[in-house]
Amino acid sequence: MRVVVVYDVRDNRRRKRLHTLLKGYGQWQQYSVFECELSQKKYFELVSRVKYIIDESEDSVLFYKLCAMCVTQTQSIGTAILYEEEEVLVI
Repeated sequence: MRVVVVYDVRDNRRRKRLHTLLKGYGQWQQYSVFECELSQKKYFELVSRVKYIIDESEDSVLFYKLCAMCVTQTQSIGTAILYEEEEVLVI
């Protein structure tokens, strides 16, 4: 599933930890925005790890799941690069 993660984290240390975590799951699109292609298992793993990093009384993280139709209708203007899955060939 395609997931867009948007965050607002007040503390610089937590923000850096979250940014580093998200780099392992997807592509950094803009300052506080990542786009990820995740299995259901990886999605729940990511949510769990995010909860461990942030302070829920100060920070916010939004997870937008994009349906297959929404993904095909995503439009890019300017220098933004749309996230594309890496093609894997297994022999």
